[in-house]
Amino acid sequence: GLKGGAPVPLFGGARLTGRVGPLEVGALNVQSESYDGDPAENFTVLRVRRSILGGDSDVGAIFTNRQATGVQGGGPYNRTFGADANLRLVSSLFVNSYVVGMETESGSDQAARLAVGWRDRFWNASAAVRHIGEAFDPGIGFVRRAGMREAYATVGAHHRPTHPNLFEINPFVEFTRQTDLDGVLLTRLMEGGLGFDFADRSRLDFAFTNRFEYLDRAFSPNAGTVIPDGDYGWNEGSVRYGSSQAQAFSGSVNVS
Repeated sequence: GLKGGAPVPLFGGARLTGRVGPLEVGALNVQSESYDGDPAENFTVLRVRRSILGGDSDVGAIFTNRQATGVQGGGPYNRTFGADANLRLVSSLFVNSYVVGMETESGSDQAARLAVGWRDRFWNASAAVRHIGEAFDPGIGFVRRAGMREAYATVGAHHRPTHPNLFEINPFVEFTRQTDLDGVLLTRLMEGGLGFDFADRSRLDFAFTNRFEYLDRAFSPNAGTVIPDGDYGWNEGSVRYGSSQAQAFSGSVNVS
């Protein structure tokens, strides 16, 4: 691991992966040394997964524990425990889901996600919802944004025309909306695009995006620049062409 860009010294560790009957298992344990005023810590990850429904689907569980060691009476800890299921109910319908809980000596919180989709040779569509608690902070791993709810949906098509120089046409639309736990809009993304795959393996893409971001406080991305808090909305349009990478010389150009 790193702290302030410098590596934290490790005493040692071990990893074990393999199968036990129908189960795929993995175990990891690493012991760090004290560093820069922080106590030594022990990291543990346990993972088990089993294929079901003829091998096209699986269910699993995970447990992680990060705890300070060498502290009288037991040191601070961060534990997560969760379960996941990835199901292919018919040839083109899939369901992906997980639920995770974490706890420390001062409290606990949860996170969960459910996604349902349809993917065949022509259609590619899915929808998902996600919840991450305000205090959800796994000690091993990270989340980009806690205290939020997210809704996501996309639909696209893969049409193969009869034109000899055009292999596939791919139109799509995509929508993402994130709010805080009180329903205040934080992020919204609406995108539409159209892609062309040519017989020579080159590709041309058009895309248009409408974005919204809410900043609850001002920040400085660099010296001398301050972005105030408030609502920000903008549009983006882009065109990209990439030539075939199978050729001896290839390249791409993007204008946005």
